[in-house]
Amino acid sequence: MKKFYVLIASVMIAGAAMAQSPVKFGLKAGGNFANINTSVSGFGSSVSQSASSVTSFYVGGLATIPLGTKLSFQPELLLSSQGAKGESFDLDGNSYEGKSSTLYLNLPLMVRYNIVAGLHGELGPQVGFLLSAKDKFQGESFDSKDGYKSLDFGVNVGAEYQFPMGLFLNARYNWGLSNIAKGMEEAEDFGVSAKVTNRVLSLGLGFRF
Repeated sequence: MKKFYVLIASVMIAGAAMAQSPVKFGLKAGGNFANINTSVSGFGSSVSQSASSVTSFYVGGLATIPLGTKLSFQPELLLSSQGAKGESFDLDGNSYEGKSSTLYLNLPLMVRYNIVAGLHGELGPQVGFLLSAKDKFQGESFDSKDGYKSLDFGVNVGAEYQFPMGLFLNARYNWGLSNIAKGMEEAEDFGVSAKVTNRVLSLGLGFRF
């Protein structure tokens, strides 16, 4: 982890040194359409399934560091509510809905490219720090943070439209790469590989000062 923080600091310092115009700071907020994907493989077959999406929120700040006429580097710090919901059945055929709610402090490191006036494409890695986790089943809620790993790594891809007065619209998809659930390694003892990852579509707006 120490090397990761050093890398982040180095990239930010290098970006600031290369900036040809002032760094701009901003705020952003919006909605998340989040779910969790579970993939299981073993015994010559594999299955991948996503739970139903939950609607939640994100809010945070950013700094846009120009790297030239077309490129810019944008680190962000976002409070992001995520999770998923699903339905299960008992032996009598009765259905029960379960919901998982997680709260992350996410650090996206985005490289932005100005495609045409106002329109930017963006791509970059993201690390998430788990703050809390709660599961709800049959109307009862309980703390489930111990069942999740404290760090989540993924990659983001998105687009942004910047209006002249500082307002911008943003759409982004986060593809989780790391296994967020604890205990999955135990399945490997039985020849089964299991992985649980985050998936989040974010839509929102922001303002640069």
